[in-house]
Amino acid sequence: MTSTFFENLFNPILDPIFGPILHLDPVWAIIIITFIITLIITVIYKFSTDQGAMKSLKQEMKDIQKQMREVKDDPKKVMELNKVSMQKAGEQMRHSLKPMLITMLPILIIFTWFASNLAYYPITPGQEFTTTVILNPAFAGNLSIEAPGLETIGDTFPQLSEETKGWLFKKNLKKASWRLKGSEGEYDILYQIGDNHYSKDIIITNAKKYKQPENPVNDGIVQSIRIDNEPIRVLGMSWFWAYFLFALVFNSLLRKLLKVH
Repeated sequence: MTSTFFENLFNPILDPIFGPILHLDPVWAIIIITFIITLIITVIYKFSTDQGAMKSLKQEMKDIQKQMREVKDDPKKVMELNKVSMQKAGEQMRHSLKPMLITMLPILIIFTWFASNLAYYPITPGQEFTTTVILNPAFAGNLSIEAPGLETIGDTFPQLSEETKGWLFKKNLKKASWRLKGSEGEYDILYQIGDNHYSKDIIITNAKKYKQPENPVNDGIVQSIRIDNEPIRVLGMSWFWAYFLFALVFNSLLRKLLKVH
């Protein structure tokens, strides 16, 4: 719901700005938008910080690191220099706080737009897709769906299997999947899980648009409900990690080009 609220609020503003880029290949779209975001952050950082002070602090920290290498056999001096280095790092952080505060909200808004437009490929007219319900492993009730306007591929009984959720804390869950297809339009899929009813909206389109594929539920029976859009991969990475990698490269290049300390 929160994601949908932000999409409805900010997409009308950001779509005209970044929308034309979506006509490009997704890889190029991610690269270009990452460059634009990184450029904006770098320019704001340059003009909202005291570059003279930042340059001086950077040089002082380099000098301290050099001194620490020279007295590495004297633990007392190393500790004293390390204390000074931490003080300088704190000063540097205080100088960086202003641009961080200025850019935080706009970047979060752009990230929301990014995630709702460049994380997945759309479901296209006539394309077969699956919808999946992730269930608590203890669930043993009946499952069914109603998909008005959509065609169910095969029978209406779900394909049941196991799902491992979580990267750090692995958790074995049940999942039930149905295969569907349909013509262009927006639809609501209705799910009956035991005695409970749920729904998930979907858009089928030739445009580069999609509804958020996964709706978290976490009601003790259903963990989440999703439409299995194919994720966009860049060099084998999701859009977030691709953004992170390209942002590191662009940040380094732009700082040198714009002489940002």
